[in-house]
Amino acid sequence: MDRIVQEFSPPQDPCRAIQVAENLEDYLLIRPQGPWMIPETIAYPPSGQETGVYWVVDVGGSTVRIAEVDLESQSTSVVVAIALSSAAKQDIVEFVVLKLREYGVQGNVALTWSFPLIDGIIQPMGKGFSSLYVGMDLASVFNHHLEKAYAACKVVSVCTDGASALIAQRFLESDCNISLTWGTGININLFMEGVVVNSEISMLGREHDRDTFYHLRSANQYDEVSTFQPLESLVGGLYLERIAERALGKPIDFWAVLHDLNHAHFRVVQAIADRAARIVAGVLTAFLRHTDYYVVAYTGGVINEPFIRQTVEYYVQSLGQRIEFVPQVHGSMFGAAVLAAMNEDAARKRSG
Repeated sequence: MDRIVQEFSPPQDPCRAIQVAENLEDYLLIRPQGPWMIPETIAYPPSGQETGVYWVVDVGGSTVRIAEVDLESQSTSVVVAIALSSAAKQDIVEFVVLKLREYGVQGNVALTWSFPLIDGIIQPMGKGFSSLYVGMDLASVFNHHLEKAYAACKVVSVCTDGASALIAQRFLESDCNISLTWGTGININLFMEGVVVNSEISMLGREHDRDTFYHLRSANQYDEVSTFQPLESLVGGLYLERIAERALGKPIDFWAVLHDLNHAHFRVVQAIADRAARIVAGVLTAFLRHTDYYVVAYTGGVINEPFIRQTVEYYVQSLGQRIEFVPQVHGSMFGAAVLAAMNEDAARKRSG
């Protein structure tokens, strides 16, 4: 047991933690080409005065949700959450359009997308989705299908789920410029030089030396889903349990053990959770150390865990960075509605 705990424990050299942040910064500088650090088509933050009622469609890796969002009352009413079958993933646009018609959605629709977009253009999605629409404009594809099959609604805004979650928090707090989403996967979004940037940080890590990212092999050798990304495979909620099971040689309930100080495997699970928090702290530090940002909005099952969040805070602060975590009061669906209102306000100003 002690050997396993030691495998996931911090290196003795106190300078090694900051090395994660420095290597990540270097990596972003020398590898500018790729699906990361993507500017979203959002040129300014919300004013906090946006109003209106909007339908929102949230397309995730395993679920599509349809909701009605009222910005004035700050309420989100999820109408339906639909699990995506393999068949639905073969033509996700057609599937969503059929569901909009089935549930009688009418009017303007805001769309959140849990996959990379570059200037609104669909990128490879992975996770079992077909490449049918890769390279096409997301809003145009949806509106083309809507015009043919269900003309009662129109997509008026699109953005990634992480960016819309940041917009939702910025709607409430004008000093929030960075958001961390950490659940099954991980991503960071931030306002940078006037635009929202989608880091797609989970895409990074495969080319890092293994020692820097704390035994990348331990996750990669247990990776049964090749579309999951390197950093995600080290810290994502799905993988934390898999890494623990691999280390212990038997299945466990990772979070139940983490909450049970007297459990026989608590020290192993705690060490794995601590390593994940340490890695994420290094990644956050890479963003925080060159900005004036310190308020980080968070959402997701892993970062919602108090032990994880407090450990990340500890490591970031130990590296000399200020950080203040604030929970995302409203999720990405609320932010998508805010963006739709922003687009409509901008259109009225242009026409007026």
